[in-house]
Amino acid sequence: MLLAPILLLSHAWRATLSSPYNRAGVNNQWIANWVEGNKSKFWIHDTDNTVVGNRVIGKPLWICAGSGTAADVAAGVNVAYIAAEDTLVAGNNGPLGIGFNYTSSNYDDVPAKGTRVEAHVTGNGCGQGSITCSNESGTTFSATTSSTVPAAFKLTPAEVGPNAPTAPRP
Repeated sequence: MLLAPILLLSHAWRATLSSPYNRAGVNNQWIANWVEGNKSKFWIHDTDNTVVGNRVIGKPLWICAGSGTAADVAAGVNVAYIAAEDTLVAGNNGPLGIGFNYTSSNYDDVPAKGTRVEAHVTGNGCGQGSITCSNESGTTFSATTSSTVPAAFKLTPAEVGPNAPTAPRP
């Protein structure tokens, strides 16, 4: 089954039980989202995803290791969690972990591969600032990016829900 890419632009997750989660799907774009106070992390799995301009407060953005690759899935192998491959992480602000997955499982045998971290606000390398690395290979870091990085913004309670100024009206 082929899934269409998604674009998640300027969403906010604040103090929720859920979190942004890209468990499967390629070429997805996570741009200018505000993620704060969630019980879980901001998870990125699978291939060729773009994570740009997000603000993460509290739990980290994780570029995940997995139990197999997208190529394994295409070959019919049962894969519980697809390892991230060729992910662009640019202009984000907040804690970042590369090559992690669930702490007490065997779901991280395959490393996150080819992650490109550019212009991360809170560090520029494994072990620097708020960046930690575990099961990863081929990760590169650059202090600059050629990507356009929009600013994430935090919505107020008055800006969301059925009474928000931009809510659809009957």
